[in-house]
Amino acid sequence: MRNFLKNILPLILTFLSGFYKFFKREVLPIIHFINAIKELLEVDTKAPAKKNKAKTKKEIKSEDGIIDFIDWLMNKLNWTLEQIEPYITAFVTAIKTLLPDIITGKTFQECLIQYIMYLKECNKWQLSWTLLKTASLMIIEFSPDKNIKEHQADFLAQTGYTYLKNNKK
Repeated sequence: MRNFLKNILPLILTFLSGFYKFFKREVLPIIHFINAIKELLEVDTKAPAKKNKAKTKKEIKSEDGIIDFIDWLMNKLNWTLEQIEPYITAFVTAIKTLLPDIITGKTFQECLIQYIMYLKECNKWQLSWTLLKTASLMIIEFSPDKNIKEHQADFLAQTGYTYLKNNKK
């Protein structure tokens, strides 16, 4: 029994530390990214005219508007452009996978506008599910060799949301 614990305990600890590193390095930033998109949706519908807030859908239709949005997102998340680029790529891939008939844009700008327009038509349960599933698909894009299963990514996304919710208190 002692030899068993001696051999298996380091393997378990290695697995858990690797999981925790992936969770902190990849999952939580994805949840922050999705929450920033959700905040854009909320600002867009509640108070589009306020200064220092996210751009409205009319404003992000122009090239300058999408650059302003990316600047706002970088400020919101305290990221550099190099840090945010993989998340933008994963986001576009995820929403095109999730909503292939709705998201037909070729650029981030077009896809983001179509995604926001779709989210505006959702009820609160559809909105929650869509945001969670988007985060889940982004997690799959960030996983090593993209070998994580969808139910595992769903679990990680839900755990990330729960972790952030509990740490805000």
